[in-house]
Amino acid sequence: MLTCMNAASNGWARRTLVRWLVMSSLFVTACADAPFERGNAYDTRFSIPGTIVGLPDSITAVGDTVQLRLETSAEFRNVPRRWYVRPLDPLGQGSLRLNEAIGRLVASPSHLPSVWVVRAQMGAQQYLDTVTLRQVATKFRMFCPVVCEFDAHRSRVGYSVRFAHLLDANGVPLSFNGLEDDTVRFGVGATLMVRDTTILSLRGDTLSSRTTDGTTWVIRRQFGYADSLRFTVRQQISGVQMKCPSTVAKFDTLRAPFTAVDPAGTPISSPVTATWTVARWEPWTTLTPRPLPGGYFVPTESGEWLLGVTVEHPTGRVNQSCVIRVP
Repeated sequence: MLTCMNAASNGWARRTLVRWLVMSSLFVTACADAPFERGNAYDTRFSIPGTIVGLPDSITAVGDTVQLRLETSAEFRNVPRRWYVRPLDPLGQGSLRLNEAIGRLVASPSHLPSVWVVRAQMGAQQYLDTVTLRQVATKFRMFCPVVCEFDAHRSRVGYSVRFAHLLDANGVPLSFNGLEDDTVRFGVGATLMVRDTTILSLRGDTLSSRTTDGTTWVIRRQFGYADSLRFTVRQQISGVQMKCPSTVAKFDTLRAPFTAVDPAGTPISSPVTATWTVARWEPWTTLTPRPLPGGYFVPTESGEWLLGVTVEHPTGRVNQSCVIRVP
């Protein structure tokens, strides 16, 4: 009898335990959180992590192209993106052209830096980044205002040979907005060299011709890049300097010395040809010059005489004259 009662009691306990476990399980299930809900790119209640990829810190050359993309979770890969740009400073320099659908930037910066905000829009989600525009010189192009030549010995060029057109990495000249005294334009960090110093000399940024005709090159180095200009030195005749005495006695032999000079007043170093003439100088009358072989004049009559010389050189022809009085 006692054994049967114990057995019945144990069975009841087991059934009670099972019911309690089932009830506990139902209670726990009823109190659990709802199943995880996937984020929605078009729902402003969600914030979906994302990063703009491909945007450099700065863009330094006109025409540089940057392709952007937005990296987010894989489930948002097919959500369309739209791209926008605006200057952080409305008065900033430069410009950015943007393909809004595919996020391709094409830059045209100026030498003054400007900061631009790039925005990617994916549904209701927005992602921002910034880029600085500034055109940076990486090479240059030398030039002469007219031609690279000297027409005289011991003369200087009228401009600085450090002056050059600076170019960015794409070969586009830098824009200076009229700032003609920009020191970078004159070659900060630039070095200059003359290949043949017997033809040209260089002191600082002043280039001068020497006393030899010829051709040589001026070489400039900057930004790890080199360029050169070919300079020609060729004396050109520009005038004649005569030394005439004020009076000459009858029957004296006179040959007035002369010097042909270039625009700097330096005597012409190459040969010239001289042709002499003489004429009786009488005011209000027509001159009748006659040849003077060898340039020697022996006056036989009193009065005033006009002694003239025509000098010819491969670069030109000049004339000069002087009046001599014979008592």
